[in-house]
Amino acid sequence: MVYVENEFAPLQKVILAVSEFGFPKAVRADDLRFLPDTNTESDVTNAGKDFAEVYPEQQKHGILNAQILLLYWKNMG
Repeated sequence: MVYVENEFAPLQKVILAVSEFGFPKAVRADDLRFLPDTNTESDVTNAGKDFAEVYPEQQKHGILNAQILLLYWKNMG
């Protein structure tokens, strides 16, 4: 569900984008210092890899959700 409150005009268009994530090639310890060690292990292990390569099922699920949302909005006119 997309909720937009605008005092000037009704919502005319919704733009749906697909975001892709890649793990950084080099992980700096300072960038992860606020996270528990268990949350940083995958960043170090998967350095330089694409999210879809590391988590293929989650990537497929995300793409499917985006496609369903796009179809829904197209059918709404």
